[in-house]
This record gives sequence, C-alpha cells and structure tokens, in this order.
Amino acid sequence: MKRNIQAVVAKLDPNRGEAAASAKGAKAPAGEAAAAPNPLDFPGDTVEGFQAAINSMADRYREQGISKIVGIEARGFMFAAPLAYVLKLGFVPIRKQGKLPGAAMGHDYDLEYGIDRIEIHHDAISKGEKILIVDDLLATGGTALAAATLVQKIGGEVVECAFLIDLPDIGGSKRLEQAGISVFALCEFEGD
Repeated sequence: MKRNIQAVVAKLDPNRGEAAASAKGAKAPAGEAAAAPNPLDFPGDTVEGFQAAINSMADRYREQGISKIVGIEARGFMFAAPLAYVLKLGFVPIRKQGKLPGAAMGHDYDLEYGIDRIEIHHDAISKGEKILIVDDLLATGGTALAAATLVQKIGGEVVECAFLIDLPDIGGSKRLEQAGISVFALCEFEGD
C-alpha cells in the first residue's frame, strides 16, 4: 500500500514522490530527541498524497467558474468537502435515501443487483449554477450518472465529474461521456 501511495504522490507532484516519502523515515540528528509520534497522525506519505490530490483538483478547477461542489456519499465527501474549502465554494452532499434532513428530491438508478436511490436538498442548487461532482472512484458510473441527472433536475449545469481514481476497463468514464458528461480522474488503474 505504501508503494502505491508513493506512486500516486509522484504522479500528482513529480517534485515529491519517493524522495519526499523516504525523507519521512529520517532519524533525528545525534544529540537531538525525535518528536513523539502523534497517534492521530497518518503516515507522511498518506497526508502528502491526500494534499497532492486536493491541490491538483483545486488547480484544475480554480478558474473554471464553478459555483458549488457536489460530493457523492460517502467517500466522495472526503474529497469534495476539502476541495470546496480550498476553492471557497459551497459543498452540497448527495446522500442515500432518507439521510438528508428537510425536503429532498431523489433519483432512482439501476444497480447490478437492484435499484438504489440518491437524494439532494431541493433548494441546494439554484438554476444555472455550475456544478462539479466529486467522488473517489469511477467504476460503472451508475452513481455518478444518477448524481448528474439529479443535479440537472434541480437546474444545475454539470461542468464535470471528477474522481481520484478511474477504473477504465469497467466502462464508467465511457458511460458518462456518452451521456454528455465530461470526466476527469487524477489517475487510472487498468485491469490485467
């Protein structure tokens, strides 16, 4: 896992990668006490990878006139909320049915094994606002397509769907693009 994180950091920020990750393992100089580890800290390369991912997305969207960022429950929140914070934009959660307080609008979509429903507050997006939809992983594209449909139903304009990882062999990016939705992923992992 550490090797994969280092590879993602190196891909997102070529000035870091292995050198930055190995510097985290350096010991304190002789005669100096090493800082006590914080049990709540993530390993340095994990933090650097997360920061690199958020910063890379922020650089891409900073000048695109995005109005709000939509995060898809639940892992999408981990990337959408800090991205909205960095860009000083509103964050709008899309959640599974019945989890949002107040009036919500929903959209049903097909799964391999049945039907699911996602919801958004009916007044979370104003007509014509430019929306970026963010999630962690693009596989089949079903949830992202449902989220885009829901955003469009309440009047938002989907600028793009952004993901940390795309699994292109599963076909989600093609599915979204065929629906007229632009797709961006920081990295992709093809099957064997």
